[in-house]
Amino acid sequence: MYISRHFILTLLLAIILFPIYKYKVFLLFVFGLFIDVDHYLHDFFKYKASLKKSYLMHMDKNITLKDQLHIFHTIEFWFLALVLFLIFYSEIILIIFIGLIFHLILDFIHQIFNKKY
Repeated sequence: MYISRHFILTLLLAIILFPIYKYKVFLLFVFGLFIDVDHYLHDFFKYKASLKKSYLMHMDKNITLKDQLHIFHTIEFWFLALVLFLIFYSEIILIIFIGLIFHLILDFIHQIFNKKY
């Protein structure tokens, strides 16, 4: 999903949850948005791409990037996040976890509606 859509939808969720969690929703926004830093890390280590070049590569519909490892989108990362959430449960950890889960849900929705056969 495009970063602009993640930004807008995560901001909307943060606004909706603001009356309940107050300024802690900033953490939801940060973790829900910047989990995609792994896209840049992959491009940096594999292609030595700058942030701008990485962004342009992902926005170019004619480029198909294969064999990508986005460490924050793997099942191992999510399992670790769930275990840490359950062990160190607090309101702040809950808010961070909501941001991460929301991001992943948006990615799944994007994949469902943009699947190429």
